[in-house]
Amino acid sequence: MSDAQARGDAVKVNAADALFHLRIAEKSSNDMLIKMLSQIHEKVFQIRNLFFKNEACEVDVISAHAVLLQAICEIWVGQT
Repeated sequence: MSDAQARGDAVKVNAADALFHLRIAEKSSNDMLIKMLSQIHEKVFQIRNLFFKNEACEVDVISAHAVLLQAICEIWVGQT
């Protein structure tokens, strides 16, 4: 698999991952959670797009999730 194919696959997985998290929020019927996850995933999507356009990038799903979880925690603490 070429680097370009790997990046393309990773982008597809990341899009599915974002959709998965948003669907969980929607099922919770918690408007604040839906709004927070939507905002976070929009920022993560932008960051991931920049990351995957980099020719020398390495796909690191664990780090991407760590960033997402950290953002959720920071927003949650800021809301309480």
